[in-house]
Amino acid sequence: MPEFSWDGERTMVRDIHVRHQSGELVRRLLDAPNDFRIDLASMIDANALRSLAPADTREFVNDWDWPHASNLQLSIRGPSAAAAT
Repeated sequence: MPEFSWDGERTMVRDIHVRHQSGELVRRLLDAPNDFRIDLASMIDANALRSLAPADTREFVNDWDWPHASNLQLSIRGPSAAAAT
């Protein structure tokens, strides 16, 4: 069961699970003043995620083929969600 908390200034989400026949994606997020964290773990077949790509990059993504199941671990930390930080 996902956990969610928001107090108008900070947001925390834990245990978000997205299941697909090829695997599962798990995500955690903390967005607070001067503290941004996101953790993502996915074992979903990357080919199954193509339809989720933004429209302007979908053609580029469709040119790729991943013949093996992928295992993605991503952690991002910084003072904010802005890419510049």
